[in-house]
Amino acid sequence: ADGRFGGISGLRWQATQNRLLAVTDRGDWLAIATDEKDGRLTGLGGVEIGRLTGPNGRPLEGKRVSDAEALALTQGAALITFENDHRIASYDLDADGVPAGAANPGLIPADDWFAAQRGNGGVEALATYAGPGGRAGYILLSEDLRDARGRSRGVRYQVGPDGAVAETALSLPILDPLRPTDAVANEETLFVLARSFSPLRGVAVELLAFDLDSDLAESERLAAFRPPLTIDNMEGLALRTVAGRTYIYMVSDDNFSPLQRTLLLKFEVTG
Repeated sequence: ADGRFGGISGLRWQATQNRLLAVTDRGDWLAIATDEKDGRLTGLGGVEIGRLTGPNGRPLEGKRVSDAEALALTQGAALITFENDHRIASYDLDADGVPAGAANPGLIPADDWFAAQRGNGGVEALATYAGPGGRAGYILLSEDLRDARGRSRGVRYQVGPDGAVAETALSLPILDPLRPTDAVANEETLFVLARSFSPLRGVAVELLAFDLDSDLAESERLAAFRPPLTIDNMEGLALRTVAGRTYIYMVSDDNFSPLQRTLLLKFEVTG
């Protein structure tokens, strides 16, 4: 019933807390406990809401600076991307596992990449993974930027053995009208959520898989969702592994509109 609930744009499974963590496009974080039975999502056990802060430690104010779009968890920190005021920020996780304190600069040298983003179509997808030797890797995908072939543009940052960060440009086969809205990775695979919308056809969503040990130029479509299936403006993606089984959670951004819904869906990736 809290008026701040909604607008969920980034989602992750937080194994240390056995729950979902999310961010919204009005600058709040959500800690979401799930009720599940035999691996199936049956409801919510409770939701906590808190405010993200700026570099000065004060709550973010105004849509331009508080539009959080993507979330990743790594090394006891939450990495969050924002659009309109395009940037990436790092937050320490407090004892309750939620973003706390002043926002720190992002852990990767991505200033030029964020400067290239446009308006309300910035970095909607951020995935972290363990690269060679367990060193960190980061993949960022833009909602709007396209290459000359119409493919979605992204960038990969890989930390080397000497601590230096290598940057590689990416072009993913995600073509209009699909736009990437979130991404998450395990040791081998990058999962990308892509969405399209038209007034005539409504919302369509695809879940794509990419081999991380590649240039991400080829994908496998794992699933496609279109009306009359239960679907909305899906923007958040989370990955959970339990006893060798892989689960995907998807959540929709209702844009705080009475015409849309906040849907939380769970699937198993098999094969």
